[in-house]
Amino acid sequence: MRTWSNISLADLEDVALEISRIIKPGLPLLVNAEMGSGKTTFAAKLVKVLGGNELEVSSPTFSIIQSYPLADGGFFHHVDLYRIEDEEEFLDLDMDSYLGEKDFLYIEWPEMFDRFYDLPCHRMEIVKDNKVRSFRIK
Repeated sequence: MRTWSNISLADLEDVALEISRIIKPGLPLLVNAEMGSGKTTFAAKLVKVLGGNELEVSSPTFSIIQSYPLADGGFFHHVDLYRIEDEEEFLDLDMDSYLGEKDFLYIEWPEMFDRFYDLPCHRMEIVKDNKVRSFRIK
């Protein structure tokens, strides 16, 4: 497990770069954090360091899944499960189809369907305290 503490908005890109060296394509990154803690802001920085355009990144709260192309031909799939209400709706998302060998799958609110994540994955927690954040990944 690795932890970064007292991270300001100005530090996010550095943390994203370090985390990009830990996570692997094809393994979901499950992100646990409260509303307003910066999940989408961090996703944008991660997209940037992985070779995509951070300015294209927006919250997928209503679209559920948004995909961003990366320089190596892969994709960064950003998923927000907050509005998914039941098991059938979750299974209809067919998350496995987003796990290409060059693809990253970043899932917000995974705790709502945690029992379905039996595949290997990375887990990250973001904790916001005033204007700084802490990140923990395992």
